[in-house]
Amino acid sequence: MSFRVKPPVIGPMFEGQSTRLGDRLNSPAASAPEPVQSSGSAGHRSAQGLTGSRRLHRKQAAAYMGVSLSWLDKSRLRGDGPVYLQIGGRIAYDTTDLDDYLKRCRRRSTARPP
Repeated sequence: MSFRVKPPVIGPMFEGQSTRLGDRLNSPAASAPEPVQSSGSAGHRSAQGLTGSRRLHRKQAAAYMGVSLSWLDKSRLRGDGPVYLQIGGRIAYDTTDLDDYLKRCRRRSTARPP
């Protein structure tokens, strides 16, 4: 007689996510989940003038920036990476913060560091 173990129930971080780990891993969108617009009316932040802002998980943020997940985690620990959000025990990144960080990393030459 064999018993099937159910995957643990994990609360969704963003809208539209399944709460069962097995559903997340077996879904076709597991490799590239869609980011969700941040809170506010249709993703707009009128106080800061930002539009189209989205929150991304660590893996999504690393792919968005074109860096490894390890680099992103280490830069967060060192304090020299992009600004991040800590929601409970989870880490998320706002696309506007990632874009700002990438703009600050632009260089014209390797001759002079900033």
